[in-house]
Amino acid sequence: MHNLKFKTKIEIITIILLIIILTTFSVSSVTRTITDTHDDFDTFIRNSNGNYWAATGDNIQIAIDDFGISAPIYGGYGGSHGTVWLSGNTTLTITSTITVNDHVTLEMDGCEIKPSGNFDVFLLNEGAKVRNGIVDVSDIADFSSAVIRFNSADKLETIDHNAIVENMRLESALQRGTAIYLDTSGATGQIIAFVHVNNIQMGNFEYGIYIDHTSTGDSYVNGNMFTNIEIVNTKYCMRVYESIAEASGNYFENIKCYCSGITEYIIWNNGHGNQFDNIQAFNWNNNSGTRIAYVFTEGFSGDWSGPAHCCYLNFRGGGNDIAFPIWHQWNNAYTIFNLENGELITGKVTEYKP
Repeated sequence: MHNLKFKTKIEIITIILLIIILTTFSVSSVTRTITDTHDDFDTFIRNSNGNYWAATGDNIQIAIDDFGISAPIYGGYGGSHGTVWLSGNTTLTITSTITVNDHVTLEMDGCEIKPSGNFDVFLLNEGAKVRNGIVDVSDIADFSSAVIRFNSADKLETIDHNAIVENMRLESALQRGTAIYLDTSGATGQIIAFVHVNNIQMGNFEYGIYIDHTSTGDSYVNGNMFTNIEIVNTKYCMRVYESIAEASGNYFENIKCYCSGITEYIIWNNGHGNQFDNIQAFNWNNNSGTRIAYVFTEGFSGDWSGPAHCCYLNFRGGGNDIAFPIWHQWNNAYTIFNLENGELITGKVTEYKP
């Protein structure tokens, strides 16, 4: 019995010591002092591998490449399988293009990126995502590159491989460079499809959204979506160009274009099957006599469905300047809904000007 009591006392003392230790750790964590350098985890660049780097422009690519050539893909789903977080509310200067590798998400957390020279800021591979940040190229006097370029050689061709850009502010100056660029030049078999660009503010570029389909062979730019976008003081707001078939089935919705005296057009399109839904143009200026707000022109001559066919345009602003090509294919069809003048026009004509 005496031994039992001694053991019980030992257990009680042990429990009391544990409580004291736990209380000490709890108080210590609550009262920890953040140093003047603010050295907590969100001031670093970090990734979902659990690794950390100092917040510098060069370390962004290092953190992305830390996943290897491609982030892991599992279960047949091409979603986000590796994330890099930047330090929020900071400005980082980069010295070369940041390539966002396959299935990597770059979460900018409000960080601002500035390039040091005339080069593309981001190149997105299949399944890549860039979100929640700012890119400012206005200090580059010769900037003629793109802020966001999609890697057509990566063949962004299925819904599981789609690249996404969302919640971004893109800024240039004096109408230099391109904000969003889908480019297939340089090789055969280039594909960009199912890209999603959503909730973007862009200003003072030469081109806002530019689909430039000049590849050869079995190439196409199809099914890409651009939604909830503001384009401010930009020379060419939206351009869809094909030198071969096909730049088709691309969808533009809820686009606000704030025009100025330098704006040459709101839409220029020679692709087919492209839809422009709820386009609002403010302060359209056509006093030069040479500018046309909405241009739908002859497409690639080998296109099986003729020039600019199957077009849907729903807009307000710039309604006095619309140009359509000669309509000559039996299966061409279009809808024009001019909210400004209260006109709905459908069918086939040789030319339409209100």
